[in-house]
Amino acid sequence: MLQGNQLYVVSKAAELVAVDLEKGVRWKTPLPRRVASLGVGAGVYAGTETGELMVIDRDSGAITATTDLAPRAIRVDHAANDLVIATADTGIFGLDPSGKKRWMYPSTVPSSGALYFKGVVAARTSSTQITTLDAKTGELLWHHIGQPTDAIHLTSNGFFIMDQAGIKEYAIDIVPPEDCRPSDKEVLTELAAALMAKGNQADARTYIEKAQAIDPDYPPLRWLLGDFAAYADLVGRDTQQGRQAMAELKRKSGLVWSATMDGTVVGAPVMIGERIVNVGPGAHIVALDAANGQGAWRQPLEGVMDSVGDDAGSLWYVSGQAADPSGLTLYRLNVESGERQELARWGRPFPVNAVHISYALNRLFVAALSVDLQSFALHLGVDGFDAASGAHLWQNRHDVTIAPIELRLPIGIFTPQGENLVYSLGHEIWAVNAADGGVVDQRHEDRRIGASPRRTPLPEGPLYYVTDHFEIVAYDVARKQVTRWRRPDMNTPETLVREGILYSFDDTSAYAYEVRGGQKWRLGGKFRGIVDDDTGLWALREDNVVQRLDRSTGEVLGQHSTLWRPAGFKIVGNRFYAFTADGLAYCLQLTPIQ
Repeated sequence: MLQGNQLYVVSKAAELVAVDLEKGVRWKTPLPRRVASLGVGAGVYAGTETGELMVIDRDSGAITATTDLAPRAIRVDHAANDLVIATADTGIFGLDPSGKKRWMYPSTVPSSGALYFKGVVAARTSSTQITTLDAKTGELLWHHIGQPTDAIHLTSNGFFIMDQAGIKEYAIDIVPPEDCRPSDKEVLTELAAALMAKGNQADARTYIEKAQAIDPDYPPLRWLLGDFAAYADLVGRDTQQGRQAMAELKRKSGLVWSATMDGTVVGAPVMIGERIVNVGPGAHIVALDAANGQGAWRQPLEGVMDSVGDDAGSLWYVSGQAADPSGLTLYRLNVESGERQELARWGRPFPVNAVHISYALNRLFVAALSVDLQSFALHLGVDGFDAASGAHLWQNRHDVTIAPIELRLPIGIFTPQGENLVYSLGHEIWAVNAADGGVVDQRHEDRRIGASPRRTPLPEGPLYYVTDHFEIVAYDVARKQVTRWRRPDMNTPETLVREGILYSFDDTSAYAYEVRGGQKWRLGGKFRGIVDDDTGLWALREDNVVQRLDRSTGEVLGQHSTLWRPAGFKIVGNRFYAFTADGLAYCLQLTPIQ
């Protein structure tokens, strides 16, 4: 069974095997019984030939529950994050994601499977009868009496039964629109609130769990649980109820301010002076006041772009040209005022698909990449500019052909270091003099190079990059020397090495790995980001908690909920600045973790 890029299959050795189509085998779990069917939702669900439903954790492969449902084979017909539907020749079963049986409806015919449609389960329960049930409760909705040859047909928005008389469409409303009785989730949430008000937390938890099983995103339930960020998202942050929730977050959770950006946001905030800048793709580049989140200024963008800033309040960015897909323009921005100055304008022989920009020693370096999808040829132009005047210093051009799979990351390295700029295209690496573009060293890498771009100068010493062969490579440009070591699995999008120590995370933990000596420490958990800067080492967990870690030991020094799921974040002093993918910018006070 394929779910996204995850494949689940039962091997000849009676093992359930989870395979990531990009990374390979994730885990193998021996199965104690023969499996008749599989389904994937909140977990992996295996229906056995002897009537059990096994629940397997998607991340670890551990069997977390086994539920005995019938004397013979179980068929998993529907699996989602909140519900599992299974059938056997004795009945239809509704279960919660943990494998606990919610309801059962008897059947007198061998199972031919159940269909799920907009909260309704439909299945044949006798030779002449098709039955529809409420998927959440198992409550009978209606029967269709006909012939054994009658069949169900579903479209994206219609429920049809085909019989000898033709095709008929059936209404599948679970609750008639005129019925305004409170739903189960409303009653359960009110009961839980009353019990919590009386201090009866244990019984309240029982009703909360029942309400969550019905609708985990029911707004009053989120409010009751104190999940005000999710509540505001559900009801709308700009509604009266949403503003009340945001006020609670300021009062209880350290929220300093929030602001809505235009469109989708990609990447982390850039902090320059007293401004927070969104430099992701979009129609504008936007700056906010770091103190209160109010908009300071915006400038229009045209096509592809990248940016880099300095400590003196300047931001340079390179943008495409709307009238010419092969044209580029270099600008300098005064971050305080938003005043923009055009420094350079130039063209490439081919339409530009991506750009990178770096800054060092008052020089700017721009890489412009063009991709030919017919021949898989890459055309790269690297230009050097004076950062003050925009004077063009030099240009290098490179053309290579790569395998289709390598199109995901054609430029692995683009890093200034000392008097040099080091960059890669496909398998080729160049170190060039930053003043004139002359080649200092060139080498070929047999393996695919992982992402290691850096917009600001790298300290003296080796430049580290990773390959897809589980290697970490130290490239010493001054000595023209390359040293390789084995490395652990890593999920970080970029290579992060500080003083010879790799900081990263895999599917089960965050870790520090000394490239010459092996593992230093490992911290268990699910992570999706790790940042090392002047304020410390920070890890972002999957459950939206940011942790400050001791670099030497991995000890958790403090932690704080990020409230929302950041697309990128920046920590300055005790302030946490973040953007979400849907365009929310916000600031948290992290004083509680100090």
